[in-house]
Amino acid sequence: METIGILSLLPPLLAIILALTTKQVLVSLFVAIWVGATIISDWNPIVGLFSTFGDFVFPSLGNADNASVVVMTVFCGSFSYLLETGGGAKVFAETLASKVSGRKGAQVLTAVGGTAIFFSDSTNPVLIGPVFKPLTDKLQVSREKLAYIVDSTSATLPSMFFFTSWGAYILGILSTEIAAVGETKSGIVMFTESVPFMFYTIGAVVLVYFICITGFDYGPMAKAEKRAMVEGKLVADGDATERLLRTVTIPEGATPKLSSMLVPLAVLVVCIFGGLLWTGGFPEVGIGEAMANASSMKTLVTSFFVASVVAAIYTVKDKVYDPKGAIAAFVQGMAQMMEACVILVLAWSIGSVCKAVGTTAYVISVTESFLTPTMMYTVLFLVCAFTAFTTGTSWGTFAIYLPISIPLAAAIGAPLAPAIGLVVAGGIFGDHCSPISDTTVLSSMGSSCNHIAHVSTQLPYAITAAAAAAVAYLFVGLTYESVGIGVAATIGIAITILGSWLIATVAHKMSKNKVD
Repeated sequence: METIGILSLLPPLLAIILALTTKQVLVSLFVAIWVGATIISDWNPIVGLFSTFGDFVFPSLGNADNASVVVMTVFCGSFSYLLETGGGAKVFAETLASKVSGRKGAQVLTAVGGTAIFFSDSTNPVLIGPVFKPLTDKLQVSREKLAYIVDSTSATLPSMFFFTSWGAYILGILSTEIAAVGETKSGIVMFTESVPFMFYTIGAVVLVYFICITGFDYGPMAKAEKRAMVEGKLVADGDATERLLRTVTIPEGATPKLSSMLVPLAVLVVCIFGGLLWTGGFPEVGIGEAMANASSMKTLVTSFFVASVVAAIYTVKDKVYDPKGAIAAFVQGMAQMMEACVILVLAWSIGSVCKAVGTTAYVISVTESFLTPTMMYTVLFLVCAFTAFTTGTSWGTFAIYLPISIPLAAAIGAPLAPAIGLVVAGGIFGDHCSPISDTTVLSSMGSSCNHIAHVSTQLPYAITAAAAAAVAYLFVGLTYESVGIGVAATIGIAITILGSWLIATVAHKMSKNKVD
């Protein structure tokens, strides 16, 4: 794999730094793509501008998988807009608000909802955000906190089950690599054995529940939560837009009910599960195999379209809209997703730029020389996390580093399960918190949160779990021979969870004093 050296880090780092400093994510992504294209075009900015569109933006938009995500996003916009303006979401929030115990209860309930939708990172943020936003808004939970809860259960959970699209993708790589090193166990067995070593993935999920239950917020999130509680501002003044601050007014004579929310939601869930099983070959094959082989994006696009139509019918039934108004609302919901769609296309484009300039190849070249058996797990985890963060792609990270970590572990006689788990965990770190990750974008969109506000408030929590996980991998590297691989995994999980809690507790106390 070719690389242009240290300059290969310029496009992704430029995108991230500009986005965090200017809060103009569209401009930041475009500038970074243009700079990368200019480098490839022998530093000719005019040719680079043409290359930006012709070689990166257009192919990213033309990719069938990417296009399906865009279509799903606009239909999701229609679905959430109809539920919100139709009054069903408001009734749902009022019903739940009378049954949950304040802000903490609303946050835990949202996390439980995200955990339940474990089968797809695309479905989770665009479904859980709109469903629970009325509840968290009513109980004055900041949009940044909602986006963090949604994002923490999006990519993390699907990566730990072999019967999801994530698991199927990882299995596809594993099957080849483990056979190449002479491993006789099946890909599913090796995947299952690697799950306990996905320390960051496990730690991130546990940490979100810890934060929700204790309220131990810190960093920018502490300020966001204080703003929401004290001032009643769900988004910061500088982030306020018409879409984020939209209020719903139910027309006089309209009669939205709880069923106006629950029926379209039930249709969506049934269509998703039914579609996944059907496209995966069930009942000719088992449920697990069907879920792994399913056409997930085809199913999601169809399911959101059908559910949106059902939601539109309910708005007419409840006398919120007439038929013409329901169609207009359907289109309006699609239109409000335009910015999110552009961000997605540019995020995919910067990933293509990183591949073209050899960002990953450069990172590998500067780290492979000092890997030792003791440090291998920790160093590879950090390299994978850095690569995924700067490129915004976990799947790309899996594809690059699994073929490296497995042969490397086999060559030095180290267990393969940690070598697999650390790559998945490192890739998830980047997918979880990178501003150019599509999952991060969808979480911001689904929660109606400013994208950069979501990234900046979530990043300290992601770093907390990653730091604890790095220590856990170091422990495994030091002790797996003496205590056994099973014991090392158990203690590693404990180190990740307890370490995350300790860091969060100390950071909360320091941040609380600072905020006060």
